[in-house]
Amino acid sequence: MANTHTLIAALKYQGGVIISSDSQVSDLAIRVRWPIEKLAQVGQHPLVVGFSDSMGRGQRARAALGDGSFRSTTFDKCERVQSLMDAKLLPIYDEIKKLSRVPAGCQLPEIGLSALAAFWAGGEPHILEREMNCDSCFHSCFHAIGNGGPTAYAVYNTLGGKDELPQLEERKALMAMLRIVRTSIRVDVAGVSEPVSVFIISDGKVRRLSEDEVIANMQAVKEWEQGERDNFRRMRL
Repeated sequence: MANTHTLIAALKYQGGVIISSDSQVSDLAIRVRWPIEKLAQVGQHPLVVGFSDSMGRGQRARAALGDGSFRSTTFDKCERVQSLMDAKLLPIYDEIKKLSRVPAGCQLPEIGLSALAAFWAGGEPHILEREMNCDSCFHSCFHAIGNGGPTAYAVYNTLGGKDELPQLEERKALMAMLRIVRTSIRVDVAGVSEPVSVFIISDGKVRRLSEDEVIANMQAVKEWEQGERDNFRRMRL
């Protein structure tokens, strides 16, 4: 079974939400890794979801969400989106629970599934986490899942955290998100890697950054980091 050592993160800003992920899947048993798209828009709706841990269950969960059950009226309220996602994903989690019931002493790998969603509902952006136990909860400003999550939170707080980042306009929020993801990948290099996927959700619309846009903005982040290092070297202590 291939488990994703993932980084999926979502950040609210003034007027929208950005969700981003790395693109590596690792199979620890045979020590191989390969690239995969971890984020997907659900239909044509303002909803982007990424799954972590069991790759196979994640693919089934993505298919369950994309079966056409969502309607434009679903996005009138964030609770409607949450309830429909709960209903569509519950069978996947029930199946996981059944498969996890193994006789004592059997050394079988644990199956897990978590997810992070960013969407627009009721005229506002939202971040929704799907936990391993199938429970779901909203996050007010930022959230990250996967083994890169702790580093992502450290960078998020270093850049200003909940007191400053939600007030940013889109361009600066994108820079902050890419710095969070870039640093997490560099720190947690064994489990996550580039290329990076980025979706921006604002005013009921979803836009995915092209590969060229991601590269250009990543270069700007590198220059930002280099500027900080240069300033540090010039400091008189």
